[in-house]
Amino acid sequence: MSEHPYNRLTEDKFWKTAVQKKLRDDLFEKIWVPKFEINTKMKIITAGSCFAQHIGKWLQKNSFNWIESEKPAGMSNKEAMESGFGVFSFRTGNIYTPALLKQWVQLAYGDKSFSGEMVTQDEKYFDLFRPNIKKGGFDTSEELIADRRNLLSCMKKTFTEADVFIFTLGLTEAWENKDGAVYPMCPGTMVGHFDKHQHVFRNYTFHELNDDMTWIIRRLREENPKIKILLTVSPVPLTATASDEHVLSATIQSKSKLRALAGDLKRNYSYVDYFPSYELISSLATKNNYFEDNLRSVSAAGVEFVMKHFEKAVSSSFKANSNIKKFQDEVCEDIFLESFSSGEPDQQSEVCLLGDSHMGKLSLAMDRMGLPHHGGMIMNGSAWTSNLIILDDDEFFVPLENKAARDKWQKTLPFFDGNSKGKIVFTNLGMQTHRSVSFYANYAQEKQHSFFDKEFFTQYFIENNKVKLFLLKRLQSEGYRVAVISDPPTRGLDEAVNKKIEAWNFYDKQTLEIMDAHGFDIFNASDYFQNLPKQQYYSDVVYADGTKDWFHGSDKYYEDLASVLSSYVDHLKEEKRKTG
Repeated sequence: MSEHPYNRLTEDKFWKTAVQKKLRDDLFEKIWVPKFEINTKMKIITAGSCFAQHIGKWLQKNSFNWIESEKPAGMSNKEAMESGFGVFSFRTGNIYTPALLKQWVQLAYGDKSFSGEMVTQDEKYFDLFRPNIKKGGFDTSEELIADRRNLLSCMKKTFTEADVFIFTLGLTEAWENKDGAVYPMCPGTMVGHFDKHQHVFRNYTFHELNDDMTWIIRRLREENPKIKILLTVSPVPLTATASDEHVLSATIQSKSKLRALAGDLKRNYSYVDYFPSYELISSLATKNNYFEDNLRSVSAAGVEFVMKHFEKAVSSSFKANSNIKKFQDEVCEDIFLESFSSGEPDQQSEVCLLGDSHMGKLSLAMDRMGLPHHGGMIMNGSAWTSNLIILDDDEFFVPLENKAARDKWQKTLPFFDGNSKGKIVFTNLGMQTHRSVSFYANYAQEKQHSFFDKEFFTQYFIENNKVKLFLLKRLQSEGYRVAVISDPPTRGLDEAVNKKIEAWNFYDKQTLEIMDAHGFDIFNASDYFQNLPKQQYYSDVVYADGTKDWFHGSDKYYEDLASVLSSYVDHLKEEKRKTG
């Protein structure tokens, strides 16, 4: 086969591996890799169409620093909601189009001024720029104007101080006044009266949309050079269209222009990114209908599905333990290569190793001891914790870390040919404690929950490891015996970790209990080797910065572990012989 650009693409670039073979409700790996960090300390503001409300609520619920520019004092929650507080960062109501957002930015920074655009109805005053605010209207025109001025002042201050602005693009259709004022909805549909001589329908072209968003981005950065912008496109279809198109065609045309716009802006500006909420809800690839019965409103399950992708991508930028150095994975690559070069596995072997560098070191120990086996280190621990696999009907799974991992798995697959009876898979999937314990600790802290709550941990673990659990259950259902092995009892080598050894022991114990409940065999290395001199099991590897390798064991440890596992295999064989 000749060399061409597609030879070098990763699995997430192919429909079959990135989409077709995903389980229902599985997350799509790498569908969004953030261009810039978003963490809980940053000041985040949200605005846009209806779907933006869900993002704001999720940020609040998950302890992000979501900014509400106008905080009511002395109001009940019901009064605050009726007055439009707590929905978006600004009390503007929905901002469906770039043109309307541009108008609000112009008003906030004094580039444009409007004193009118109010109507009276039942002796109350309503703002045509914010027809939903406030409920029941204002008592006087002066009150309305003062409230709008306060909004603009708060917008200016908040735009200038924010770190991240999340804006959801909703529509391309709008209504304008002939003097240039842009409305969030057609006058007369909620309040006011429609005047065909004064009110004009607009369906903005791509170039108009691009011009408006480009102006907004540059204006915001001019006032606040640090602000970064995350765009989304609302998956909610049009309620109605004033164009001459069928509403379905009008919806697709509108969303297509907005999606293309977001993509171009992402490419053109280093500080602009796009999060694919539209694709996650609207694409058939999700294998679910995430709309309510009206086929417009996004269901709660749909919102949760979208925000899980957001959380997973964002969390990787601020949950990572700063003590974990990149060169640790580079050292693990040496283990991978050594294990990989150990020759073809014995076709008669009844043992397969499946995991990270611990399984690689165990494989090397078995080679030294003449113990036949398949597999070893298939991927780095970081790849396993990030769930960089796609489940596969024919090959159980496809490693996504790199081509070398896929080649290693291909060499391992002969183990799974033929009869599975009597064959055992030793694995440490779900462990990877040098990363996983820190991730869980950060999660528990964010949720303000006890680290040592068993039920809380179980929910967290199953959610974060469901793909790997499904893989192991599939192996088990095919007749292979699965045994899960904890990481080495060598954490005492690291002073910082040793101070929190209870946390590591808790993680080991609870993880193995979950594995046991799933019907897998378990082996707790800390319990088994606890009465032996630990010094002999400490690795003598020291990294370039002086850090000792506390998460791997010594050659002696892996050889002793291999002996224990070999005896276990012999025991299973004896049981099998006795039972016929």
